[in-house]
Amino acid sequence: MFSWEEANEQGSRPLHQSYYFYEELYQLPSGRTPAVLASHAAAHLLLGHVDEAKADIEEAVQQGGEADGDVLAVGASLGMEGYAQYVPLRFSAYVLDRI
Repeated sequence: MFSWEEANEQGSRPLHQSYYFYEELYQLPSGRTPAVLASHAAAHLLLGHVDEAKADIEEAVQQGGEADGDVLAVGASLGMEGYAQYVPLRFSAYVLDRI
């Protein structure tokens, strides 16, 4: 997305632009992939739409994204049960794959 420093400098406009970008992808017939759903959820979360963000993460899991790092990270950020415990495991597996 973009950094928090940019958000502080530019106000909420970039947040809304990000949300609308992912909303357009979300509306496409092939746009509801776990990656798009996680990004859409993150945009919702940054705008304070917690219930909508949780719904996106739940849909991402139904689409087979339960092991996707972005889905896990946003789910953990939302405080959803069962997500925070998997983020360190996923991160360490990612690091070990790169060694």
